[in-house]
This record gives sequence, structure tokens and C-alpha cells, in this order.
Amino acid sequence: MTPEALVARLFDIIATRTEFTEESVCAAMLKTGVPGPAADQAYQFTQIACGRVLLGGLGIQFSPDYTCFDATGNVLESGRLVEQAYFAAATALASSYAGTPGFERLALMAAEVHAVNELLNKGSRPENLATSAPALFMKRSVPADGVSSAKPWWQFW
Repeated sequence: MTPEALVARLFDIIATRTEFTEESVCAAMLKTGVPGPAADQAYQFTQIACGRVLLGGLGIQFSPDYTCFDATGNVLESGRLVEQAYFAAATALASSYAGTPGFERLALMAAEVHAVNELLNKGSRPENLATSAPALFMKRSVPADGVSSAKPWWQFW
């Protein structure tokens, strides 16, 4: 299945939903035959794309780069977001889903959106903001129920 098809499936799953978690979306994708790692990548890169579309037009300078880590902190992948297949697919499809509740929820869950919101609430001007490269912690495999029992190295609780 192509990244475009996986991202479209993800958008179809979340479009009308106002409540969901990463685990529930990945589990729903697994039930439709999407492998766990692909569901994880599609979700994480689509979340970044939705957040950037939501914040678009504010004059924020977004980092063009990204880095993916595994649960032990090893770099799995890095590069330019525009060259990452899931991000590119999500960016291309985002405008078609931008008015849906699921799009808004996914965008508002993005780390960049949280960081920008905090800075704006503290009085920063959007045109003076620049983000760092997203650091994504990827799951190599996701169990059939979509919930990973492995505790990532970066979680302290």
C-alpha cells in the first residue's frame, strides 16, 4: 500500500471523530491490514503535517528537517520532511480534510502546535518563531491491539 493510500485511510478513520488516541487510530489501521510500523509512521507524519497546516499563514518558520529514533534512542531515519513520503502525502491531502473534527483534533495534538501555542500565550509574535526539527520516536512493531507495552527510554514514568 502506498503512503498516499495509508494517509488517506488514516484521514478516513479520524475525519468524523472528535476523540481518539494514537493507539486507537493505529489499532483501527491494523484491523484494515496496515502493518504496525507503517501505521505508526503514517500517524506521526500526518500529525506534523496537520499541525503545520493549522498554523500555516502565521509566519512561523518551520524546520525543514526531521529525525526518527527507536525506543533505545538510535537514529532510524532523518532527512527533509518534504522528501518523507508520509509527510508529503499528508500535506497533499490535508486541505481536503481541514474542516473535519478529526483533522482539528490531530493537529491540536501535534507537539509543534503545543509549543507555538505556549509561546503565543506568553506574548511571542508568530513571525518571530522558528521551530526545531521534529524528533519522532517510532515503534518498530505494534501489537495486534495497537498498544505497545514497551516503555520508551525517554519516558520517566
